[in-house]
Amino acid sequence: MSKISVIVPVYNTEKYLPRCLDSLLKQTFTDFEVILIDDGSIDGSLAVCQSYAAKDSRFNVFQTQHRGQASARNAGIDHAMNNDSKYIAFIDSDDWVSELFLEGLYESVGTGVTISSALYLETDGTGEQPVPQKGKTTVVSAEEYYLAAGVLPFTAWGKLFEKSCFQSVRFPEIPMHEDTMLIYKILFQTGKIAVHGSLLYFYFLNDEGISAKKWSKDRLLELDAMDSQLAFFEKNGYLKALKHGAAVKGRMMAYQLSETESDFPGEKKLLKARLKKHMKKYRLKRSDICLK
Repeated sequence: MSKISVIVPVYNTEKYLPRCLDSLLKQTFTDFEVILIDDGSIDGSLAVCQSYAAKDSRFNVFQTQHRGQASARNAGIDHAMNNDSKYIAFIDSDDWVSELFLEGLYESVGTGVTISSALYLETDGTGEQPVPQKGKTTVVSAEEYYLAAGVLPFTAWGKLFEKSCFQSVRFPEIPMHEDTMLIYKILFQTGKIAVHGSLLYFYFLNDEGISAKKWSKDRLLELDAMDSQLAFFEKNGYLKALKHGAAVKGRMMAYQLSETESDFPGEKKLLKARLKKHMKKYRLKRSDICLK
């Protein structure tokens, strides 16, 4: 069986999916399987998935009723748990990866840790992309990783996990930010993370994606997840992470205030009060959260 199970949740990304799957076909590390979970797509995404499965036996397609990305990721994990792979990687279906993505992370995780992570680049897909490079691997503590530049520590994508990390946990099945609710627990439980020092993951700035949609109350779930993180940092004495996380949450709240639609005046008022309380609790200044 394959060493790595790559889980790709798919929902209505017909336009971008070939770019994602082509980047997997180009991998220099070839001992992997791709678990494509079509989450009830109503465009041509399923047909795209099936076309790749028809030409490469490493691609496996599974269909579910539409229940969201968290449910699709969990379905992928369940399939991976029933095979002999040792590692799991997640890729969002509108993103893509360097040809060295799996090779780099697999070599990095061989340093004796259970998780490795790549640097990432936000891109609209235009312009020249960085030339793939074999970067140096650095092993850091979970707190150091949280404070590091060039990574998003609590996303599921851009990382390679030993499958045992998900032996007894799954993503909470909520509309968005499910990885923010879970990944920090896994990272701090494992203690150390190997960081591959090269850009290996390309995060697509998709103006049709879930994170670009009109503001809704679901966006407050990210703040709830960050509250859980801050409580965890405080309880366990991660003071640097606590200070940094408090500022990050403050900036996120300020950003949400700026984009809250006029259709939600009550929510905007509550969010403003919540931000004020947060700043007072963590002794934040306006400059800490970049408010004008």
